[in-house]
This record gives sequence, C-alpha cells and structure tokens, in this order.
Amino acid sequence: NAPEGFSYYKWDYNALDGSLITPLETGAYKIYVVDSFGCPSFDTLNVTIKPTPSVYFDESYTLFSDQSIILGTSSNFDIYYWNNGSDANEQVFNAQDLQIGQNQIWLFVSLGGCTASDTTIINVLDDNYVENIYNNNNVQIFPNPATYFTIIHTSNKNLINSKIEITDITGKIIQSASINNLNTKIDVSNLENGIYFVKIIDGTNFLINKLIIEK
Repeated sequence: NAPEGFSYYKWDYNALDGSLITPLETGAYKIYVVDSFGCPSFDTLNVTIKPTPSVYFDESYTLFSDQSIILGTSSNFDIYYWNNGSDANEQVFNAQDLQIGQNQIWLFVSLGGCTASDTTIINVLDDNYVENIYNNNNVQIFPNPATYFTIIHTSNKNLINSKIEITDITGKIIQSASINNLNTKIDVSNLENGIYFVKIIDGTNFLINKLIIEK
C-alpha cells in the first residue's frame, strides 16, 4: 500500500494503477508516484509468496501388530506439532507402540502465521483375535502368500453369497467379489507385492485376515 497524498500512482508490475495492490506471485513490485507539485518518486518492494500450508491424511489406516506406517507432509513449514509431541515433518507409527483398536493421530503445521491440521485413525488389529475368528468359522485362505490367485475355503454354507473385499493397509478397497461356493477362487494377478486385508462381510458381521502378495 503506497502512502496517500499523491496525485498519481503507477505500479509497473502488470501495469496496475492505484495506491493499493494485492500481490499474487513472488517478484519485485515497483511503484511510481507524482505529488501535487509534479515531483516524481518511486520505490521497489520485493515480495515472496509462500504456499498455503496443508495437511492431508486418509480417514483411517489399518495395521496388524507387526506392521508400521509413515505419515507426514511437506518439509517446507515453520512449525510441526504431532499429538505425541514430535516436531518432525514425518513420523513412523509402529503398531506395537500403539494400543489394540483405534488410535487417534493428528498433526498441526504453521507457515508464516498460516496454519493447517488434520486427524486420522490408526486401527491396530489383534492377530490372535483375528485368527480365532477364522478358526471358529472354518475359513481358510490359501495359498498365502499368493502370486496369481488365492482360494477362500469355508465349510460354513451360511457364508455362501457373502461379500468379499480386498483392501490395502489404508483401508482402500482394491477388489470386490462374492463367495459363490465352498472354494472361491480369487484372481490377484493385478495386485502389487505387499500386504492386503481380505474381509468377508456377512450382513452386519465380518471376518478379516491378512493376505500377502509375493511375485
């Protein structure tokens, strides 16, 4: 904002007129003014536009007790503050350091006085509990690790027509199918190496197990 009292103002950056401008990009902004006596003057202001801070996590992540996940954001901010007190731009969360069930994780960042934050949930599954669910319902997944296909075997006819969901560790559904008989073959040739979850949904109940893809 140039001082008031001049009879003429001219900004040479994008040829803007008037005493007030709103810089939209980094650069040198020069203003030329003339007072009521016709005397000219000018000045230059160097402006740096910093990006607006932002943080984005998925709504939730799911881990078995032997897994970990890295969460973080850009390293260009002034301040980082995690729920555990860390001031790093990234954090490694090991399931073994978290409680079984839901764990709320949040991150606050600041840059030049502007702030942003986000919150997510890390769900930690109890491996033994999951295995017991499957044993009690006579469900097996093999081969596991799998390369091109896996078979879901059940001796429980009540599970036929149940929905199958294969998700990644963030909970994103990668593939869907249905149990069509006691041995349902699932094509996993399009999945990349890694750990996935197979969820069998029977009404309001569901079974879940870990599937490893190795090629």
